Amino acid sequence: FEAAVAAFWIDRTEVTNAQFAEFVAATGYRTLAERGVQLAPGNDSAVVAGSGVFRPQAEGSSVRGQEAWWQFVPGASWREPEGPGSSLAGREDYPVVHVAWEDAAAYAAWKGRSLPTEAQFEYAAQTSTRKNAAGAHAANTWQGLFPAHNEPVDGFEHAAPVACYEPNELGLYDAIGNVWEWTSSVYYPRHDFAARAEHP
Repeated sequence: FEAAVAAFWIDRTEVTNAQFAEFVAATGYRTLAERGVQLAPGNDSAVVAGSGVFRPQAEGSSVRGQEAWWQFVPGASWREPEGPGSSLAGREDYPVVHVAWEDAAAYAAWKGRSLPTEAQFEYAAQTSTRKNAAGAHAANTWQGLFPAHNEPVDGFEHAAPVACYEPNELGLYDAIGNVWEWTSSVYYPRHDFAARAEHP
């Protein structure tokens, strides 16, 4: 299937911790990870603040699905990305993590913007590559046996600061790799909008 997108604007980099901190300071916003989720309906004591933290698997582990790669860590949030005791010191230019869709949408609205649709993001990212013409790494991606061992051949074992690789042909940095991105619409293979209508 083909999809057409009208002209649109998109930020050149992922939202950084410094940018998100500015939003929080101006609005007092608290993310879903900070507010917590209710684990048992009607039981306020079951509200737990935290988020999923990526945990590499042991060598030889089978890739069973993403639920096996992530561990819920109480207290993990954008401020403490690995959980209590971790911090953003020295990570001001790193992309913000542990933001739910509603958090990302709130930030975008505060900036007078919106999240891109999946088709817009795909269009903007289409010329992004893992390696440049000289064979050097052009994105922060996993190298090694996933999800057990990541060799930092591209310079980073975990996330990288924004814009530390070359931009794609449209001037967009980090459109592939680094951290996951939110879009305003759900991804469906081949932009099959009929399937979207049938399976919202």
